[in-house]
Amino acid sequence: APVGNSGKTAVATPRPPFSGVRVHDTIPDAMLSTTRGLLGVHAYLRGSWGLIITHPGAFTPVCTDEVGRLQMAVPELKKRGCKVLGINTDSVRDNRAWLRDVKAVTGHKPKYP
Repeated sequence: APVGNSGKTAVATPRPPFSGVRVHDTIPDAMLSTTRGLLGVHAYLRGSWGLIITHPGAFTPVCTDEVGRLQMAVPELKKRGCKVLGINTDSVRDNRAWLRDVKAVTGHKPKYP
């Protein structure tokens, strides 16, 4: 449909599945390609609290340290009924390569998707 007087057609840009999610919201369900295979968000988190870590991309210096250090906390989070899920916009291939770098830098390779 034309927009205004410009005569141009409006094109809807799809929103990412997690845009607009705030603390204490129920995260939308989505199927994600992860370093641990295809994952349904709700199926993965079912019956648990979820700690979702988002970061701009693989091989970012601060994020490398943060995701490595977060792996150190996973056993305690698991005891408290909390699962971790890391999300960024890079490919699974790039993230798999990055996990090796995270291990080399921090000594901890994240085991969460």
